[in-house]
Amino acid sequence: MHVWKEHSLQVNGHEMAWFEIGAGPTLVCLHGSLDHLLYRPMGELFAQKYRCILYDQRGSGQSKRLESGKDVMEVKKFTQDLDALRDHLGLDQMLLLGHSWGSGLGLLYAQEYPDRLSHLILVGPGPLNSEMRVCYRANRDRMAYPTSPEDFAAIRRSYDEARAEGGGVPREIDEALMQVWARVMFYSRETATPFIEFYLKCGGYLRHAEPPTNFKHETQLANANRITAPTLVVYGYQDYEPITQAYLIKEQIPQTEIAFLNRCGHIPWVDQPEAYFKVVDTFLSTALTESQ
Repeated sequence: MHVWKEHSLQVNGHEMAWFEIGAGPTLVCLHGSLDHLLYRPMGELFAQKYRCILYDQRGSGQSKRLESGKDVMEVKKFTQDLDALRDHLGLDQMLLLGHSWGSGLGLLYAQEYPDRLSHLILVGPGPLNSEMRVCYRANRDRMAYPTSPEDFAAIRRSYDEARAEGGGVPREIDEALMQVWARVMFYSRETATPFIEFYLKCGGYLRHAEPPTNFKHETQLANANRITAPTLVVYGYQDYEPITQAYLIKEQIPQTEIAFLNRCGHIPWVDQPEAYFKVVDTFLSTALTESQ
């Protein structure tokens, strides 16, 4: 059985907590709006063949900010942190996988440091522009049924107000929010229920990642012509994110392959772990073989 190893790295004014599991080619994974802990099941899935690296992005999880200032959470710091980790791992080029917001970070990194990626995998990318953000919200609210958009918004406001007060989020609010989000994120209740239990057991709201302060959706493909790495886009057919964005990415990054997984929502390593592993492994195995 593979065991997680925990490390820390002081870089760019913060102490980065990073984690590894498995052996084989190194696959660096970027978490979305939840910190690395909720991604450990994905890491354990890939550990059967890869050395999987996860880390808590600045402001999230076990990483600690050592500096203050208005620019400490700017998106450029996020890409610099990732490159510092790449350097620390001794990788000239990375196999990089990003999920949800992590896909956005992966795209930004690929545009800024194109020669430092060998392959890029984007799983369930979020909205790439304002039009797709409107689609995302419509999908989210529809999938939250029978909770109405108004009630869903009220729960989110209660959650945000509790966090703003600094005293923590009461469990009943935290659980109510995740119960609705689970209907949105997962294909079936059978897969959602254990995840909710895991989320609450791991600390609930404490696991939410802090986003960069100056991120704009349109920047994710603003300089896509700089991206040279072979790219794979993976969506669940039942994802609430606008899955037709896969074709928008391919228009901008011609070397993109696209894979859709049926009976699968936003969390493919939970909804369809075998199919998810297969599509990622096939892409990486083919690419690694061709590069030898």
